[in-house]
Amino acid sequence: MSTLDRPRADLRVPIDTILLPRAIVQRGRLQSRREALLALDPLVRRQLRQLSAPALAQTVELTVYDAVYAATPQVGGHWTATTSWFGLFSHAFGSYSVALVFDDADRPRHFAVTGAASVESDGVSEAALGRALAQAGSAGPLRTSSAHVFQLTGL
Repeated sequence: MSTLDRPRADLRVPIDTILLPRAIVQRGRLQSRREALLALDPLVRRQLRQLSAPALAQTVELTVYDAVYAATPQVGGHWTATTSWFGLFSHAFGSYSVALVFDDADRPRHFAVTGAASVESDGVSEAALGRALAQAGSAGPLRTSSAHVFQLTGL
């Protein structure tokens, strides 16, 4: 076989895609997600505070994720609203969580609200979050309660 008979496979030039290192890509995604979470922070805090009775102490914390996690790549962070009750013989905690879900272009898509029930909002507006919180709030918060340890020592 001469070089003239050989197929011209060498004319096909492969084009390789050069991707940015994962750490650089993640840093850009994380920064845009962080900005979106911080921009929505006052709105979410205002809505979460309306769920609690005024007499109960409530804390609202924002957690901004420091990576795009493989298990939930669409979620960039969440707010947790926690209320605690301490009685003579037991204590209890109630909580709601609001996660911000992003689309493939890292734009906020909707909120995922979790209490005793889980609800997705129909957008990222304050009204959409209010409706989702009202729906989740009708089932109440996620509750955990326990007896105090000294009860078990023998009464």
